[in-house]
Amino acid sequence: MEAVAKGCREAGGHNSGVTIAGKRRPSNAKRHGNSLFVASRVPRKNPYTSAEIKVPSWEKRLLKLIEMGDAYVFLDGATGTMNELFFVWEMANRGLHAKPILLLGKELHQLVKFLKKNGMVKIPENFYRVATIQQVVKYLVERRGRD
Repeated sequence: MEAVAKGCREAGGHNSGVTIAGKRRPSNAKRHGNSLFVASRVPRKNPYTSAEIKVPSWEKRLLKLIEMGDAYVFLDGATGTMNELFFVWEMANRGLHAKPILLLGKELHQLVKFLKKNGMVKIPENFYRVATIQQVVKYLVERRGRD
């Protein structure tokens, strides 16, 4: 995310970082009940963000990111990326948003290809696989001109 924010800043853009507010919890702290869902570490603010928005939990962070986005661009990543992708994907399938979802990355493309084999998995109309960063930028610039 730091690289994305840096590129945005260098191009003269504005970006906001959504962070989880709270205190750092010692790594040896035991988890009890719902504390499993409390942030175990509070990330530092990205030095390239123009603004920081603090929220109390990762769930609220995800909802805030979805609310703020005009489009969603996903790059290959780990389980956090998958969580965000599937959440946005399901919201699109349920008609809760029509914002574009762009996937950039070999692993994501392979994942979608695999999931398409399952007839129960619905691919929303606003779902796009792109091969290059230039395609992402072109799509977003063209879309911005239409809005």
